[in-house]
Amino acid sequence: MIDVEDLLGRPLSEVPKFDGATLEQIGDRSYLSATENGVSFVVDDNRVIAVHLYAGKKEGFKRFPFRLPLNVSFEMSRERLRAYLGVPEDNRDAGQRTMLGVMQAWDRFISGTIKLRAEYSDGMESVQMFTVMPL
Repeated sequence: MIDVEDLLGRPLSEVPKFDGATLEQIGDRSYLSATENGVSFVVDDNRVIAVHLYAGKKEGFKRFPFRLPLNVSFEMSRERLRAYLGVPEDNRDAGQRTMLGVMQAWDRFISGTIKLRAEYSDGMESVQMFTVMPL
């Protein structure tokens, strides 16, 4: 069982070991990806600063099989997630972005000690990835 919120701010050495996980260094940041477990970690200065939880299919990641923060689910639509968590503190609609290409719609919520960013699938009927960050 992984409690994602408890991993934020922890050293990379305290992140659970995943079979087949890969570690990539890009500049000052490290990226630990466990595609078979549907999770990746962003590490800066040897501390976890963000955790990506995948619903499956995005970037080759399988579905994250553990409890999601705040009792959300990948099956929640944008409308349902907003009704559950309230007004997002930031958001963006899907669209073409200069240099980045087509970007999915997303909302970012603040609750307790975390920020939760939901990236929606086409049509916004479900979430394809949650990103969990500390406040």
